[in-house]
Amino acid sequence: MTLPSLPSNAHTALRKLNNPATILTTATAATYLTNSYDFSTLPLLKLKLIHIISFLIINIGSVSIPGRLDSELADQISAESKGKRSSNPSPLAVNSGRTLVSPAPWAFSIWGIIYILELISLLSLLTLSSESPLISIYTKITPYILLSSIYQSSWCATFRSKYVSPDSNIIEKICSPLFLTLTSVALSRVNSITNNFKNDRINYIKYFLGLSIHFAWTAAASLVNVNGILAYSRVNLTLQKYVAYISVLIAITLSYICKNNITVAFVLGWALKACGDGMKTRIRVKEGNLVGAREMMVLSYAGAGVCVLGGLGRIKINEWF
Repeated sequence: MTLPSLPSNAHTALRKLNNPATILTTATAATYLTNSYDFSTLPLLKLKLIHIISFLIINIGSVSIPGRLDSELADQISAESKGKRSSNPSPLAVNSGRTLVSPAPWAFSIWGIIYILELISLLSLLTLSSESPLISIYTKITPYILLSSIYQSSWCATFRSKYVSPDSNIIEKICSPLFLTLTSVALSRVNSITNNFKNDRINYIKYFLGLSIHFAWTAAASLVNVNGILAYSRVNLTLQKYVAYISVLIAITLSYICKNNITVAFVLGWALKACGDGMKTRIRVKEGNLVGAREMMVLSYAGAGVCVLGGLGRIKINEWF
């Protein structure tokens, strides 16, 4: 999904502010202020304005800033899938090949689905009147949506080479997995609140499905991020292997913890299938860490099957999501 980019002078200013102390302090202050505010007293116009700022400015704006590791890793994964080896790979690209939780490139197309659905949700919210029963739900979920955007923008700021290189300190290294996990935690609160609205299927899809997918995907991405940080830190390959195995088990467990929303099970199944495909490609081209790769492939495929079958088993005749 192509997003507009910020002017170069804005990028320069943001780079100067991008350090652990600034990011952690800002996120902590935002968390405190958001949790302290009573959103139930907020006028409808201001409520809508918060959602516009949260999605279009904080979320989309932070995603549009170049320099995250996504691009470099995407190029590496694409080259790996074609059996090509870079003549001069960066140290980070080399180290990232150590992780066994490496989804196939197609998995990340889900971001396009998430943003399209969340844009539909935002536009639909803007049409609501104060008499709509949905407003009471939005007053409950607004602080968590705002926090999720703040945390995701903090992840965008910290998922960069200066935070995750082998020479980075422990505070720098934990920033990106911390903020991505907090993004998922905030969205899990949204998910738990909107679950009670699933009986109205059309409105659930229209207003809340994108947020549900976003929650599940950032949960899966957090596991990918943790394994990636270990890879960048060049931990023992045996430890790398077992953390990958545990990550699959965590994903399966989460799909059952969130049994009231089968969307979560299907998204986690999508993520595990992508991880299996990633290892299948790695084994085929013999590129990257192969210690435990075959076992990880089998475990990922099995986990994907468990998640999807578990989700299908919880479908009721009168309940789609």
